[in-house]
Amino acid sequence: FPLYNLDFGEIREKQYELLKSLNVKYITLHEDAFPYKVSPYPCRFTFKNLRASKYLKLVASEYPVWLFEVVDTPVANSSDIFQQTSTMGVVYEVERLPYKTGSRVDDPQASEGTAAFGKANRDDKDYLFFGPYRTFPTGKYNVIFRLKAGDSTTHAEVAKIDISTGRGRTVLSERALRGTDFSAANRYQDFLIPVDLNEPTRLEFRAYFCGNADLWADYVYICFRDQEDPAKSYEAEELFPIGLVKSDPDASSGEALFVGGGKEFEFG
Repeated sequence: FPLYNLDFGEIREKQYELLKSLNVKYITLHEDAFPYKVSPYPCRFTFKNLRASKYLKLVASEYPVWLFEVVDTPVANSSDIFQQTSTMGVVYEVERLPYKTGSRVDDPQASEGTAAFGKANRDDKDYLFFGPYRTFPTGKYNVIFRLKAGDSTTHAEVAKIDISTGRGRTVLSERALRGTDFSAANRYQDFLIPVDLNEPTRLEFRAYFCGNADLWADYVYICFRDQEDPAKSYEAEELFPIGLVKSDPDASSGEALFVGGGKEFEFG
């Protein structure tokens, strides 16, 4: 999918040359045709990357549609650098992901009351969860694995967590966890792994159960490294919108999310 990067607004020389060879003159971005499956981030994330591209020129807009012209000559002496980030984080409840060992159990400490669980001396050593094979745009991320161990005194490895691509063939970042890495037994703790992506990359998040202590997994949380988390405030128009984004001089960023009276929307 040579033009897949456009879903994130990322156009490099390779995509530009392909667009020119296909005689593509314009690119349209339509927020109403931008469902969550297109990108883990809202349409405006993509819009800002497209607007900053040296290969495009914004020639018309009427929310929720933007029209970009593919320029004949890109801006000289400018590089393909994608620095757009988002205040939004992405959460995967790992009990919903595929697994090769363990089971799914009720756990009142887990965020949604259910966890992935591996039982020491019973379950095979294998992946407690893996997936979801979602593509993330270029950027620097922090990935948090929320785990719980039944023994915080053992020096043996109880889990190996990693971020991989290529169906697990290429590990981008990893960390081995011993029982002593947990501050207390039977209590959830966050473990952070950083990962840098130089291009849009299909990611897999995995936790390997080592079998030396009971192990629970709650969720994986991904956020851009430059973002304060949680943020002190969130601009509504930068989130997945329900309604229309309109100019508003009284709003903090000059824009606000508008929903007309008499309409009903379902959230979640």
